[in-house]
Amino acid sequence: MAENSVLFLCYAEIRRRLGEKPGEKELTIFELACSGAVAGGIASFFLNPFEVIKVQMQVMNSSSTVRQYNGLIDCVKQTIQKEGIVKGLYRGQTSLLLREIPGNFCWYGVYESVCFSQIPEGGTKRDLGISTHLLGGASAGVAYWTAFYPADTVGSQIRANPLYANRGVVPVFLDILRREGWKALYRGW
Repeated sequence: MAENSVLFLCYAEIRRRLGEKPGEKELTIFELACSGAVAGGIASFFLNPFEVIKVQMQVMNSSSTVRQYNGLIDCVKQTIQKEGIVKGLYRGQTSLLLREIPGNFCWYGVYESVCFSQIPEGGTKRDLGISTHLLGGASAGVAYWTAFYPADTVGSQIRANPLYANRGVVPVFLDILRREGWKALYRGW
């Protein structure tokens, strides 16, 4: 969950740099959504190494072949030794950026829209109850994953499937689409 800490820290800092001062100057929904997009782009560089290792461990644990890694640390060490830091731990970074930037634009835009729509006349966001924040978060999560799930599917394939390991996002996307159709891009949603 370290990536969420980075995401929320960046989101708060970007809002501050845009001049937000609670009670004085509020940002528009669009500015908040853009803040989320930038924060998502920054957080993706912290998130991607975790995604690479997670997918490699999941693939190893789901296959019937001999265990390739003796745990998480061994997986990280072998990945860096075989492929280096950039090619190994940042494999699929482009697809992650394609998920995180627009995904967080949608997430924060929807969340903030739901919250702002429920602020009582003359009130502030502090007047909202937990149910509004829960509804906002749930709605935002649906928006995030529905719109950009194919980018996650492509990224997982680039990280886990040797057939796609050294290919770009667009060729992998088109190959999955051609061979398996749209449903394959939303498998697991």
